[in-house]
Amino acid sequence: MKISVLIFAGCLSTLTSFAQGTEHRKGSPKAVALNDTAIARYMRYMDSDDSVKAVFRLFDKALKIDSGYYDGWLNKMSLHCRLGDLKTGLSTLRRMERLFPNDEGVLLYTGILLYQTGNTVGAMGYFNKLLAYYENVLRKAKPNTVLQKNTQISKGKALILANKVAEGKALLRKVHDADTNPFNKSYLAFYINSSREDIIRDMVPGQ
Repeated sequence: MKISVLIFAGCLSTLTSFAQGTEHRKGSPKAVALNDTAIARYMRYMDSDDSVKAVFRLFDKALKIDSGYYDGWLNKMSLHCRLGDLKTGLSTLRRMERLFPNDEGVLLYTGILLYQTGNTVGAMGYFNKLLAYYENVLRKAKPNTVLQKNTQISKGKALILANKVAEGKALLRKVHDADTNPFNKSYLAFYINSSREDIIRDMVPGQ
């Protein structure tokens, strides 16, 4: 059973919707095994403080074995946020930024956590970097491809985060109206009909 990414609904759904074309290498077998053990332990004993501490130790062991294991870092950061420790989650993202420069997930979550911890100016810097990332992807994407469509969605949300709300929602509306899949239309409608503040809160990892 593949459980390498901790299924915190907010974190995973947001990353899935934003991560267009970004591929991270798999961790080493030992690191992945420790990561999976950590996840299984958290899912079973999440109400135990001692167990949660043990989970973090397992994540740390996994990352000591393989410091380039993206999912391990993501899980550790997400768990800090799930426990309400956004500042430590942000510190983890700073370390990730050095390991994975210009990574869209790192840009997104750093911006979100900066915003949620009161650094709105710093958050805007990351949201603008995220927007530039998607604009660059779109310049290279072939027309009428899944990559182009998904990146348009990501760009629309990045525009909203960067406080270009009307422009972002117009782009999402354009994709929404052209889509025939009811699930996709419902998903896009959430962002079209929600306030920027609600969208930011929904994107806090681990929630």
